[in-house]
Formats: sequence, C-alpha cells, structure tokens
Amino acid sequence: MPKSAFDPETMLEELQKILRGIKNPHLLALAEACFADAELMQLLKHAPGAKTIHHPYLSGLLEHTLSLLKLIQKVVENYRDIDVDILLIGGFLHDIGKVYEFSFDRAVEYTDAGQLLGHLVMEVEMVNQKIAMIPDFPEELAMLVKHMLVSHHGAYEFGSPKLPQTVEAVILHSLDDLDGKIQAIQNLPEKEPGSKWTAFHRAYGRSFYRATVGRDEDNQ
Repeated sequence: MPKSAFDPETMLEELQKILRGIKNPHLLALAEACFADAELMQLLKHAPGAKTIHHPYLSGLLEHTLSLLKLIQKVVENYRDIDVDILLIGGFLHDIGKVYEFSFDRAVEYTDAGQLLGHLVMEVEMVNQKIAMIPDFPEELAMLVKHMLVSHHGAYEFGSPKLPQTVEAVILHSLDDLDGKIQAIQNLPEKEPGSKWTAFHRAYGRSFYRATVGRDEDNQ
C-alpha cells in the first residue's frame, strides 16, 4: 500500500508538541487523554486520510491533521478574537473517527461501523468518553468541541448534520477543505508524459494546469 512521504513517528511528535501548547486546561486534558490511549495513537500513526479523495494512503490522516494544525497556527495570527485552543483541538479531532471508519491492512476499505455510522458519529462518541474522564469539564465547552466535529464538512450535502455556526467552526471547515484539495491536486498524475495538464479529477470535475512560468526554481 502507498504511504506518506513523511515519517509517522516524527509527525506524531510534532502534532503532540503543537497540542501541548493549548492553554485551556480542559482542552489540554482532552488532548492528553487521547495521547494516553495507546491503541488510538497507534491507529492514528497509520490510518489513511480517505479511501480516494485526499491523503488516501497509510499515515495520510496524520499528515493531513498535522498540516491542518499548522494552517490554523498561521491563520489565527491574522484575526482578532479567535479561540485558537478550540480550533487546535477541533483540528486534531475532526477526522479522528477515521481510525475506526477504515480498515487498512491490505487496502483501504470501510469497516462495518464506518459504513453504518461514519467517522462523525464515531468521533463524537469517542470524545464523549474522553470528556467523561476529565473532572469538571464545562458543558458548554464540550458542546463547542463537538460542534467543531459535526459541522466540519461544511454543508448538509457533504454529510454535516449541522452547518458551522461559530467563527472557529467556519475556519476549521475552510482550512480542512483547503488542505484536502491542495493535496489531492498536487498528487494527480500527468494527463500524459510531459503534459502540463493533470489527469481528470472526478470529484472536482476537471483537470488542472501546472504552470511553471515565473516560478522560483527553488520552489519547483
């Protein structure tokens, strides 16, 4: 099976370092409760990000999640009154249910629970279990965390039972969508050898042109 170009151990260490910068004690405790779950962390290191659309390879979920956290860190610098802690925990947990949605021993396939429930339901159940372990976790904060998860697909037709209704949820959806699209486009093969056009992407309904004019040689 194809795998991420990045080392999963290194990615996990970087992800944990970012999340350990969370200042809210309850959200930090939620992150630490996840880190303490050895089975969850082992699955996170190897799970794919999707079956076909974006990051559809081993450790793709971890690669996508880490990239999303880095995007969050950059974007929040440009705006006022953004709760970076809830954005970071939302970014960390937004697809965590995919570790149970997919099996990936020989190929990426949906599990029975993945088919019948989907990762949104499974990750909310998991978050409920982790929050129950944390004394005095505020009810409103728990609700806001779960809203980040159930709304991050951004539209009813894409599987979200709720639309994003906080500024942080809007940011999470937008950056999640951006990261997935960039990865998918950059990994499309050429239409034919030497072509500047990619193969047709069925989900996006188009091919993409890879311009080189004006590009810094160091960035090619």
